[in-house]
Amino acid sequence: MNEKRLIARIRHGDEAALNALIRTYYPSVRQYVSLKVPVKEDAQDITQEVFLRFIRQIPTYRHEGKLAHYLYVIASHCCTDHFRTQKHQPLPLEETRIPDSIDLHIDTLRKLEHERLRALIMCLPPEEQDTVVFHDLKEMSFREISEMLDVPQSTLKSRHTRALSRLRSLWKE
Repeated sequence: MNEKRLIARIRHGDEAALNALIRTYYPSVRQYVSLKVPVKEDAQDITQEVFLRFIRQIPTYRHEGKLAHYLYVIASHCCTDHFRTQKHQPLPLEETRIPDSIDLHIDTLRKLEHERLRALIMCLPPEEQDTVVFHDLKEMSFREISEMLDVPQSTLKSRHTRALSRLRSLWKE
């Protein structure tokens, strides 16, 4: 899909082009927001807000990279706004205790570990959360993240190292 052509079509009122853009990018933006915002309904609302903000910005939008990166930046700002307005504190971490006598299926254990890791990521500062999510979960390179967030690669690498160190210590607790 040629993003420049798609944006041009949207600027000229092509609803099919707008729907194609939303169908293409909605799942990955929703996944990103869901990682940062644990309440499903809030994540849905924020994801919709991301696309509403983008649609409002289409007249002045200049295509200077991947559109997905631009949408992630908007999503990050929307999540920050959400937490600021909700005066949201990360959910307290509760130790997951599994009795030894219960033989749980491996998938269930993995799901519990995934949920615990997600909760631990939410305890990190927002800049470190984004670095971990984009690099480790979205599998973006530090160069791509650097271009997207306009932050030097060396800063991102430091944040990433610090975040992983914090996650290791939190996991051990």
